Amino acid sequence: MRQLVNINHILEQMRNQALAKRMPGPRVYIIGNPQAEKASITKTLINYSLKLGWTPLFVDLDLG
Repeated sequence: MRQLVNINHILEQMRNQALAKRMPGPRVYIIGNPQAEKASITKTLINYSLKLGWTPLFVDLDLG
């Protein structure tokens, strides 16, 4: 969980820098095998960004 908080903090800094430069914000790709807990990580990061007032875009590209 600590790693996700740190990742969120880094993403928040990147979002603010992009906003100041009027550029697109960071993109995050979460990949891994089917048992890698990708859904939990994604939901947590999305919830963090929503609480900070951002509007994240989630795209599920499950090819299976």
